[in-house]
Amino acid sequence: MINPHVAQIQSTLFEASSWYNALQVLVTKRVSHGLQLGGNFTWGKSIDTTSSSFAGDNYSNNPSAIVPWYNLGIVKGLSDFNVTRNVVINALWQIPTPASFSGPVGWIARGWELGGVFEASDGTPLWPLSGFDADTLGQFNGGPYDIPSVVAGCSLTNPSSGRQGSLQYINPACFTLAQAPNSAFYNAAPPMGCDKSFAFPTCINLMGNLGRNTVIGPGLLNWDFSAVKDNYIKKINESFDIQFRAEFFNITNRVNYAPPIANNLGSLDSTGATPPDFGVLTKVQVPMREIQFALKAIW
Repeated sequence: MINPHVAQIQSTLFEASSWYNALQVLVTKRVSHGLQLGGNFTWGKSIDTTSSSFAGDNYSNNPSAIVPWYNLGIVKGLSDFNVTRNVVINALWQIPTPASFSGPVGWIARGWELGGVFEASDGTPLWPLSGFDADTLGQFNGGPYDIPSVVAGCSLTNPSSGRQGSLQYINPACFTLAQAPNSAFYNAAPPMGCDKSFAFPTCINLMGNLGRNTVIGPGLLNWDFSAVKDNYIKKINESFDIQFRAEFFNITNRVNYAPPIANNLGSLDSTGATPPDFGVLTKVQVPMREIQFALKAIW
């Protein structure tokens, strides 16, 4: 029997919320003169207070799942998987062959099909923490809660990174340790005062003002192309086809860098300096140009 005088406490330690709004457009042109086109566009925004759990399955573009139970407003921001704009266009063209073509010329011109897929999208968001392992506000025993401050008016990213020599995508000059608002706050007695490891106004046990996922990673531009030729051999069978395929992936050979890995998102080290690998691009989202040829027998 449950004692009615015993208060029941509901834990909200693992509370989380999410919101999603989007405009989605789909356009299709059905086959005419051998041409078929399709395209879709999404312009949306996904916001949450956490995109993963403490189970180790976090997204690689952020160093940790951060859920400060006492104020979820600190971590309310773009979802780790948010892609604001994404457009995909596909085309397939069965090239018509004039009936007057015959003989070798007709064989060369007949049976061609061209296809392509083009994709363009914004990047996923990032949250560069300080990596300082300070005990912010005495609430944690170190760990990934070190939110740096951002210099007002500073451009957080270098969109041309990787295409003009430098691979440092995130601008290190924009990040600094949290600053005490005044000397009285800095000199206050614990637990309200600042850690005196650094001179005024640096206050390493105070959270900075950089919002969660306010840095947007590199976007994507990619075009895949294919050319296919069907060669029907009716002497064997009406449907017997020796098909030649030429496929080109990332045909423009564009370098599509992936966001900096989680290990490169520590904006400041224990001395307050910027680590040399901070914000550096090390991987690509899609391989460089790949070309493959194939013959298929279809019957």
